[in-house]
Amino acid sequence: MLTNSRQPIQLVIAGKAPPADLGGVDLIRRWIQFIHNTGLSEHVTFLPDYDMLLASHLVGGMDVWLNTPQRPWRPAVPAA
Repeated sequence: MLTNSRQPIQLVIAGKAPPADLGGVDLIRRWIQFIHNTGLSEHVTFLPDYDMLLASHLVGGMDVWLNTPQRPWRPAVPAA
């Protein structure tokens, strides 16, 4: 779908991970690598430092909006 010459789509990925969230930082790094390594940079855009102000500008121009927030995972504290 991304490279369909008649009806291409643009995929916009926005994200932000706190520096201490190593899993989130790694996931964003892997997305950026995937975009560049597959030659899809004309069809996939990554917007760093995603926040509600940026979202308010984006949502009006989207045909499909998928928002999948997750609260930070906190390991269980062992019982004492």
